[in-house]
Amino acid sequence: MSDRVTAVRGDLVFCTGDPRAGDFVHVEDGIVVSRDGDIVANGPAHRIVPTLPADAEIAHYPGCLVAPGFVDAHVHYAQTEMIGTPGGRLVSIAVCFHHMM
Repeated sequence: MSDRVTAVRGDLVFCTGDPRAGDFVHVEDGIVVSRDGDIVANGPAHRIVPTLPADAEIAHYPGCLVAPGFVDAHVHYAQTEMIGTPGGRLVSIAVCFHHMM
């Protein structure tokens, strides 16, 4: 491990609990810090930046939204009725759509 520290700075939005309950946080001028690809800190830039090592790489995107922790932030509208159903129903319908094209 190289202990390489990188950061992305912008307006943060992230979930602290159940997104269906509205457990979101918005931080204007926030920063997400990662070490060797793992998120190790996030929060207001004025609090986090002074703690970073001098050689940290910071990508700054003022006025842009940064969403740490979102792995997949898109939806396939045709499949939304199947979200949360048990079994292979979603996959079988996706395969069916694929074969119809």
